[in-house]
Amino acid sequence: MRKKLLEIKNLTTSFFIDDDSGTNLSRNEHPEGKIKLKAVDDISFSVYEGEILGIAGESGSGKTVTAYSILRLIPEPPGKIESGEIIFCGKDLLKLSREEIAGYRGSEISMIFQEPSSSLNPLLKAGLQVSEVIRTHFNLSKDESYKKALELLRETGIPEPEKRMNEYPYSLSGGMQQRILIAIALACNPKLLIADEPTTSLDATIQMQILQLLKNIKSKRTNASIILISHNLAMLSEICDKIIIMYAGKICEIADKKTMFTAPKHPYTVGLLNSLPMIDGRIKERLNAIGGAVPDMLNLPQGCRFCTRCPDKFEKCESSEPELIGISEEHFVSCYLYEK
Repeated sequence: MRKKLLEIKNLTTSFFIDDDSGTNLSRNEHPEGKIKLKAVDDISFSVYEGEILGIAGESGSGKTVTAYSILRLIPEPPGKIESGEIIFCGKDLLKLSREEIAGYRGSEISMIFQEPSSSLNPLLKAGLQVSEVIRTHFNLSKDESYKKALELLRETGIPEPEKRMNEYPYSLSGGMQQRILIAIALACNPKLLIADEPTTSLDATIQMQILQLLKNIKSKRTNASIILISHNLAMLSEICDKIIIMYAGKICEIADKKTMFTAPKHPYTVGLLNSLPMIDGRIKERLNAIGGAVPDMLNLPQGCRFCTRCPDKFEKCESSEPELIGISEEHFVSCYLYEK
């Protein structure tokens, strides 16, 4: 029987900003005169031990804010985790003190950030940045931490690791910088690895190498779980066991990989798949774009957030927001088309 490693329950994370537009946004207004933007609005999902979960969606859908909320990296102010639970190994991370949650970062949950060039310290050698993480969390000597860092560089597939240990990040390629970040994330053998768009700035060949590296990590560390965040559905189809589709701060659909690509239910998911140039190894002759634009997060539609672009909408969609409902044991969709 599968064991839950992480369970997100009704998570809402908002940002409070000044309204300089002069627009009437009273329904989103905060008592302090700030305008509230719900970047993540009442979402729930689970991650099981040994599972690779993909989170997909357009820019601004709430993918990265979800990841930052798990590690409580949301800057306060202007952000705030307003409600919900983040249950990790039986403990609600939102109830921990700042000192306690700091103990989870790196050792229990690690994150690979989006831009390796801005995440690494340009003034420190690559090997030192890995070994310092090890020394921070373990009672090891300088030589012992150096040897462990060298092993991690080998595990992440960095060529000539002894040489790279003594090089600065600026002298490394984007792919090698990303591998250094992955080595740092793996330094304390975390139970959960969160990768936020880890291949965005890399060319196609290096992207596939990084994905293969994540697969290898998963196979070697059998109980470790990975959350992989991306706007690239084709990439997620290569590695993930389960996929979540987000839109404007809400979850549209959750399904295992096979179901998501062969029997999608939400009109937004269907639209995303129809816009892919290739699926199941076949190149499409014609691509179908989703009409319209993502709604303004400060002035969202009254009902379903996708209703302004949905080809299947009806009256109820414009007046109330649908809940996430189960249409099978592993398949959930937020759409009135499937309301019982």
